[in-house]
Amino acid sequence: FVAFMLTTTDVYTSTAARWMLTEMSLILFFVHPMLGQGAGMFPTRASEMLVFQMEIGGQQDAHGVMQKLLAEQGLFGLLTFGLLIVAILAPIVLRYAKAKKHAHHDKLLLAVMLIVAPMTFQLFNTHMYSSKVWAPLAVAFALGMHAKAYKRYEPDS
Repeated sequence: FVAFMLTTTDVYTSTAARWMLTEMSLILFFVHPMLGQGAGMFPTRASEMLVFQMEIGGQQDAHGVMQKLLAEQGLFGLLTFGLLIVAILAPIVLRYAKAKKHAHHDKLLLAVMLIVAPMTFQLFNTHMYSSKVWAPLAVAFALGMHAKAYKRYEPDS
């Protein structure tokens, strides 16, 4: 079944289109590698390419957040975004690792998952400016800060 699905025209065409979008984002990145093309410019710049017009047609966004960041904001944007995610995730992961006897151990695990899940989804999507991405991160940050306010407890023996 899987072999059949992978060889159908629809799946092949979809995969080819995704690969083409990835190639286009790399081309746009190499034109301006440090600062990129500018936020939100991928659809405009890609639609200016003749092969894009012939193969895909109308304006289309990059296939994933990494491609979008590289094309639109360059290395600076990619590194800045990475640092932002690390700045949010690292303190919570460190608290979770130390929180074996912490009253909020489960909340910290939830906070970690609230960060990992949308970021994993963003590898294959480009809605990084959507509240669907940032709302869970804000909740995770709040949970992490709430857990920081409480000291470790020792269970009654």
